[in-house]
Amino acid sequence: MLYCVAEGHLNDQEAEEALKAAGDALELFRSKGNSSGTADALRVVISATRLKGQAEEAIGLATQELESFKATKDKKGEAAMLFATGEIHLDECRPDQALRLFKDSMAVFQAADDKKMQGIVSLSMASTHTMLDSPADAIEAARVAVPLFEEAGDKKGEGKAYLALAHSHLTYEAPEDALEAARKALAAFEQVEDERSQVMALNALAAAQLDLEDPDEARRYANEASAMARRVTFVRGEVDSVNMLVSIQTERGDRQEAIEQAKEGVIWAQKNGTKRAEAAALDILVTAHLVSRDGESALRAGWEAMEIMRDLGDKRGHAASLLRVSMLHLVSNQEDWAVSAVEEALEIARELEDKKGEARALYTQIFVHLQKEESKEALTMAAKAERLFKETCDRRMMASTLLAASRVHLADGNAK
Repeated sequence: MLYCVAEGHLNDQEAEEALKAAGDALELFRSKGNSSGTADALRVVISATRLKGQAEEAIGLATQELESFKATKDKKGEAAMLFATGEIHLDECRPDQALRLFKDSMAVFQAADDKKMQGIVSLSMASTHTMLDSPADAIEAARVAVPLFEEAGDKKGEGKAYLALAHSHLTYEAPEDALEAARKALAAFEQVEDERSQVMALNALAAAQLDLEDPDEARRYANEASAMARRVTFVRGEVDSVNMLVSIQTERGDRQEAIEQAKEGVIWAQKNGTKRAEAAALDILVTAHLVSRDGESALRAGWEAMEIMRDLGDKRGHAASLLRVSMLHLVSNQEDWAVSAVEEALEIARELEDKKGEARALYTQIFVHLQKEESKEALTMAAKAERLFKETCDRRMMASTLLAASRVHLADGNAK
């Protein structure tokens, strides 16, 4: 029971709660000499530690426990630790290392005929292939997971596999396939009465309908997701639903309605969620204000979100918020404030040795220098950002950086 609670918190990205429940489960399994349960609980402990942004501690624990399982010749325990380490590498944007570890753990789970863990590893492999921008491999890995969960008799896992397949199809612009997969995910979650997962499936259905240019149907699904999320107080699900509804209203041209929806989402998060959820809701409000070309209100909401992340002590989240604030200051023609915010974000990223965060800060600096008509400096930032995005296998941001560099060249040519 404790393990299931811990896994639920982990799925909801509630790191502290997951860590506590998994720690209690780990103590219980160890006291009973339950090796399989111990490995499962350790996997959640390591994942929760990673989710807290403590990657080094997570890797240290996984390495230590891997040696313990090797000493007792516990192959499934070894595989669980290899898998947990792979997830850390994936989170730290090292997909090649992650994929190698996933393959190693998969071989052990196949030898042990553990269908459920094979399915879980397959879903992580799908995420890895997405990061490597390998659409066919990502879709196939998610598709392979479905029968594995079916054979394990894990209906919820089956739903997760269909949901991952839907997200893969959405990522690679195949909305009709995404719609079919999301419907199957919803049906599976309904069978096990998992309302939180139903919320995620409904939002995937909304996204697919929006891509199919049917905003009315998309809105129906998103409203259903929001109502369910509120009923079961699923904070992350409600934030996702509000984000979807704001996107739909923006697509329909209902700008004021989008702002009101976003404001209502902030109020709900303040009453029912965490400060982190409030910050996420404020970020949605920023987008709604920007679409309505209200830079002042967007900046105010952006600052509120940034201050929340700073006060939480979440350095990565704080740095990401600083970059958003920097761009908002640029929109308001406040270059000095923009420079200050992006430099602070860059300093935090380097302190954390966060290459992806550093790359995004350098990317933001392109636009700071562009607005200040400093073409040489902007192109220098673009070259540095592109190199780091290449190192972290972020091909989409590499492409965005090249486009930004083209804008600099174009502006420089027009100036001459």
